[in-house]
Amino acid sequence: MSSNFSTPSLPEILSQASTDLAIISDVKPNQYNSLIEGIKLALSGMVHGLYAKLDTIALNDHPFTATGTSLTQFAAVWGLTNLPPTAAGGTLVFTGTTGADIPSATLLQSRYGLEYVTDTDTIISGGIAAINCICTVTGAATNLDAGEILTVVTPVNGVNSSLTLSTPLKGGTDRETDEALQARWFDLVRNPPAGGSPSDYEKWSLDFPGVSRVWVTPCGMGAGTVLISFMMDAIYTNGIPLTANAQALASYLQPFVPADCSEIYVVPPVAAPLNPVIAIKPNTPAIQAAVTSNLVALILDQVAYENGTGTGTVLITQIQEAISTSLGIIDYVLTTPIANVSPSAGQIVTLGIITFSTLL
Repeated sequence: MSSNFSTPSLPEILSQASTDLAIISDVKPNQYNSLIEGIKLALSGMVHGLYAKLDTIALNDHPFTATGTSLTQFAAVWGLTNLPPTAAGGTLVFTGTTGADIPSATLLQSRYGLEYVTDTDTIISGGIAAINCICTVTGAATNLDAGEILTVVTPVNGVNSSLTLSTPLKGGTDRETDEALQARWFDLVRNPPAGGSPSDYEKWSLDFPGVSRVWVTPCGMGAGTVLISFMMDAIYTNGIPLTANAQALASYLQPFVPADCSEIYVVPPVAAPLNPVIAIKPNTPAIQAAVTSNLVALILDQVAYENGTGTGTVLITQIQEAISTSLGIIDYVLTTPIANVSPSAGQIVTLGIITFSTLL
């Protein structure tokens, strides 16, 4: 997008300088003079740079086109700043001798040089121990796929020094982009706080790091209450947050609660896994990946929290469309499910295990 400010081209400025200098110095435009030519070129270059600066100022003086510092200053007036970067985390499964102690703050390193630290002191039982960890730095680069290998930095007696991730380490994000900040700011301006309306609680919750989807039910737990359910899709494999996440979000929201609201309830949804059984043609890894990608997108874009009124129902036609529009698929047969998927109140449909077979 450009501003209404019109910047002359360099040839236009040079022509104007030639005319002005011809009038001032009595040197005709078609008469060569090395001194005058040098002055014309120097002046035209400087003036063109000043015009470019004015154009930048014009762009940054309007919210629609502001970038960088100007954008952050506009947003700061409304109490918004770029969301900070976050670190990836997840569960590590150690193996070793039963009874071996894995100390808290044990460091592990990935092949990319990133370090991850465990959060608790844990004793190996039955040859394994599952421990939560988080990366020591932030950013999207801290995410790791399942199958990656981590190595213990300082070997621990009785514990195998390398482990393979059985589940991804997720939740690492870069600092919020200016485009995302602008979108949040515009949403706030277009939908100003309304004394604790459902949209208020949704915006407040989405400002909490890691929250990706929010559903607000007024009087969900009785008169004077607000029930908030949310997802953290970038952090957890199925998007379902932990109780600790719900407690943290509730604490974050408490200062926003209107004086006439007695209580808020922040509750993670209960997963209702969708386990499709699909015969596809052709049955190749690429087609399976395409079908999986479309079903993941369906879950993220269309699936909602079930509040008891059918809000969480996933239509069978939606599932069929996700499969049939997968890149490269020729034909398919969906064995499970065969009807609309309707979770119980308090649940949300998540993508479970997809069983593929070959359609002959």
